[in-house]
Amino acid sequence: MSEGQATGDVGRMSDFAALLCSRMAHDLVSPAGAIGNGLELLEEDPDPELIGEVNALLAGSLESLHARLQFFRLAFGAASGLGDRVDPVLAERTLRRLLATMRLELDWRLPGEPMSKHQVKLVLNLSLVASECLVRGGTVRILGEDRQETASGGDLVPFRIEAEGTRVMMPQDVRDFLESPRLEGDLPPRAAPAVLACLLARELGARVALESFVPNPPVGSQDGGMARIVLVLHGPTAKDSKG
Repeated sequence: MSEGQATGDVGRMSDFAALLCSRMAHDLVSPAGAIGNGLELLEEDPDPELIGEVNALLAGSLESLHARLQFFRLAFGAASGLGDRVDPVLAERTLRRLLATMRLELDWRLPGEPMSKHQVKLVLNLSLVASECLVRGGTVRILGEDRQETASGGDLVPFRIEAEGTRVMMPQDVRDFLESPRLEGDLPPRAAPAVLACLLARELGARVALESFVPNPPVGSQDGGMARIVLVLHGPTAKDSKG
């Protein structure tokens, strides 16, 4: 590797680190600020009629803060205390808790065997990308396929994530990145989970694909018609449809 290439790689990773930190800060500001506001209300005007409402606000904000911190630790962090492989029950519980604060349902259908940390991070980050597209509630469904061996001698469970609701919206910059993943230009913090997922997939010789994006229920559909987005992790043995 030339000095110029090394400098470029460090620069790109530095940019991504800043992007990820900005994303985490953005997500934590809201519940932390709500907790501060609630405490101020209790100090300034301890009206007995408001105490119940403020306590409910504090409880909801604390749950949101705890859920996000636990999710970030597993999805973004090293989670060094968990070993090389992670119990999928922990991943499911962590994701379910976060989605509950977003008023979303989770349908988890991955195998029960322990997964590598990279696999867990892939599942969680792509689930976050899909869940944030559900603007009016809905369900995030995760379906696993047969386990495959990676080039490094590890293993990977290819999977698909289906997010369904009454309406789906995906920011154009996130969609553009998923369709052509390059660390170029000024990506917004909301794109950080998609960027991390694609980087992790590349390390495993796999590929993330946006398979389907239907922002509104089909015209003429009855109550059962749903908007949906489908994200797929193709394993190392899958043929690249883009050639």
